[in-house]
Amino acid sequence: MKGFFYWAGRALVFFILVLVGTEILLNVLKSPSLQFYRDQKLLHRYNPVYYVDLALNKDIFIRHFAGKWEGRFRTNSLGMRGLEEPDSTKPQLACLGDSLVMGFGVSDEDTFCHQLNGIELKGGARQTLNLAVDAYGSLGALRRLQDMAPKLKNLKEVLFFVSGNDFTLPEELRAKGMLSDDEIDEIRSRDPNFNRNFRIQFELSRASYTFQALKLAFEQLKVQYGFTMFRLKSEWNSTGFSSASTVEQTPVKYMKDSFFRTPETKCDPNPQETFKKKNVIEAPNPEIMSKEEYKKSFVRNRFQIIFPVRKKNLIRIL
Repeated sequence: MKGFFYWAGRALVFFILVLVGTEILLNVLKSPSLQFYRDQKLLHRYNPVYYVDLALNKDIFIRHFAGKWEGRFRTNSLGMRGLEEPDSTKPQLACLGDSLVMGFGVSDEDTFCHQLNGIELKGGARQTLNLAVDAYGSLGALRRLQDMAPKLKNLKEVLFFVSGNDFTLPEELRAKGMLSDDEIDEIRSRDPNFNRNFRIQFELSRASYTFQALKLAFEQLKVQYGFTMFRLKSEWNSTGFSSASTVEQTPVKYMKDSFFRTPETKCDPNPQETFKKKNVIEAPNPEIMSKEEYKKSFVRNRFQIIFPVRKKNLIRIL
């Protein structure tokens, strides 16, 4: 028994050292792909009602790891996108939605909600306030509005954008195990343990590079697993042995298509003509081609620009 505790203690110490070493290494290396997701995590915070919202008084610059976009993300004291605080003396217009409305991928001043600030509507110029948070469905947006509306004392209108994937998805994606945002929110609301478990993983991955990397790896594995199962299911259906197989999907057809299918012939019957059409023409050789022949064959219809003569540009075709 003493030996068991000895080896268990050594294993625990080794595990802790590996975690600490990995954390230090990831903090030093700052991989662009991991840093991209890390910055996104720091921009958000846990919310007990709708799980995630924007952190308060945040100022962070996020750059896509592949260089597709970059932008500065700032939030005010209420966790809204942009620095401007609500002004109760002005009539207010709220923008509500997901990442499109929040302006994911652009800086604060480039979001369309910011561009609408000061728009003249009946009752005067509006102060626009961006309530949107990325990865919300319509149910999450409703909860967000119910939470934030009492804090806006002069709210007149709400500009709400609903995305198609909030409540529906194509059947092809459903077959791969994907669900709409509203369906996911409904499933989460029925699970009494989800809120607690979500908070634990969210706070751990927000505090640690290592847990963030492990979470990303796990999510990627889930996606790969879903696609693999979809392909296996499709292959099994095509054999004709599955109850979901169609009338056209039979074992004979599967064997024929898999092992006895003859490829279609789409080649040009004249191999010499095919070579001339498909292959690069022979490079010019001074021994077999004169200067005049080279110009005629390789510089035809090219333009040569002559420097200005008498304040006019002359263009000559060779």
